[in-house]
Amino acid sequence: MRWSSGVVVDTSFPQAESLRAESLRVESSERCCRPVLDRRSNVRDQVVEIGRLVETHQWRLVHLVADLDRSCEWALNELPVIDDAFSSGRLSYSKVRNITRVANADNAAELCELAEHTRAGHLTRAIAAWLGRHEDPDETDRRRQQSRSLRWWLDTDGMVVGSFRLPPSMAAVLIAMIETWVMRFRPERQPSTGSGGDAPMDASAPPSVTEWPSLDQQRADALIDLIGNGGGNVTTEVILHLRADGATLNDGTPITGSAVERIAPTSFIRTMIHDAESHPINVSGRHRHPTDRQKRVVRERDGGCVDCGSTELVEYDHVPDFEASKRTVVEELHVRCPTCHRARHRRDKL
Repeated sequence: MRWSSGVVVDTSFPQAESLRAESLRVESSERCCRPVLDRRSNVRDQVVEIGRLVETHQWRLVHLVADLDRSCEWALNELPVIDDAFSSGRLSYSKVRNITRVANADNAAELCELAEHTRAGHLTRAIAAWLGRHEDPDETDRRRQQSRSLRWWLDTDGMVVGSFRLPPSMAAVLIAMIETWVMRFRPERQPSTGSGGDAPMDASAPPSVTEWPSLDQQRADALIDLIGNGGGNVTTEVILHLRADGATLNDGTPITGSAVERIAPTSFIRTMIHDAESHPINVSGRHRHPTDRQKRVVRERDGGCVDCGSTELVEYDHVPDFEASKRTVVEELHVRCPTCHRARHRRDKL
């Protein structure tokens, strides 16, 4: 069966008429809104309005899909608390998608509350931490070991695409090696492909001739070099934080106590002392670059970039600038990603 929206449905499904009616209703709603959207000159307003329409019909779409496929992992009919939060707009599609992977009738209310009070970008880490508090550590290790994978496939443009799933303690080593390589080796400019890559302000060649490789490209180069040269002279450090509420990697990713026990015998242990208010004790000096200890203290305090929250390739920004203060103290250091670091200096020069 085909109707005006162009959707084709096999009428042997008992839900076909319901789908057809829903599609026609959505199409009618969108047609009524088009004149309003067409009269708007502000693109932002149009995006917001279309987004509202998408959110309005998303909940219904999910239920129709579940009706067609009773094996759907969402099982929202069995999780009424999450279903209600989704239909009322308190939880977004992405949040529901994340929490239903671990939710059941017993923990649905708690996970729903967690999702409502956590930003979407931080929810996966929050759920992982929640699992760490409620799941037996040995079971967590078994689950992670069982779900590890590495796969690749040929894309239509001839490039090979891949993905991997690794336990946090293993992934941390690989990520640390790649990030250390990227931070240590200055990238070479490459012929422009017209992709619009941004060149730095002091670039001597025209942007149309050469451009700087993106961060993703530099990471790909790092992985190839590390595999080909066995790591070379790259020395990495994987930092584990052991606190009363559990163990985490430097970016907050939770790891189990049993994983720490396996690592500890071959690890170098450092102690970070906190004051009575749980603030890391300061270490100061007149050198330009912060020491490893200072970096740990600042990273522990800030977590990630103080402007955008990123934890990738972070830098340590002097505020006020070192040229003015002539010292490096923890109170005047702030974690910033390269983009926010440059933006902060540009703002100060205005």
